[in-house]
Amino acid sequence: MWEYAVLSEKVSDAEKKHVIIHADSSGLIKGFLRVECEGTVSKDAEGIGIISKVEGNIAIMCYSEAKWDAEEPIFSSPFTNIPKIDEIENAIAIWSNQGKVAEHDKMDELWTKHLGTRMTKVEWILEGEFTQPIYEGEKVTQVLSLAGAEGWELVGNIPGGDQRMLRRMKK
Repeated sequence: MWEYAVLSEKVSDAEKKHVIIHADSSGLIKGFLRVECEGTVSKDAEGIGIISKVEGNIAIMCYSEAKWDAEEPIFSSPFTNIPKIDEIENAIAIWSNQGKVAEHDKMDELWTKHLGTRMTKVEWILEGEFTQPIYEGEKVTQVLSLAGAEGWELVGNIPGGDQRMLRRMKK
């Protein structure tokens, strides 16, 4: 039996590896800031700027989704380029007691004005699964050797994508 696989590069933390991914794999990653408040968050805040959703004393901010498949894999958080990420990281630092007092008072006042209540807890939430490689190695030859050692035969560069391969279990 033949099936598709994809040879790709995994780049994370300045490290580059080569991977083989099952071509039928896909997923969705969601990232958002979950803000817990003292009292009920103003319904008027929903939809303003980075505030996506309000429910009781919880506000969801900077909600974003990223879909991936084998030909466009995601191996680490794709949400580093969100607008206002600096303000969000500052808010997180403030509520985990890592921010400066003067900045704390200013940000506390600003967010309390927008939310109608004071923030008590801020956390970045990441949901979903990243692309999972079948094989992973420093060099392409290592990845192909790993696959071969487990009895897979790989035929590269088939129509439909420059990184697509066919793979089948050797008999």
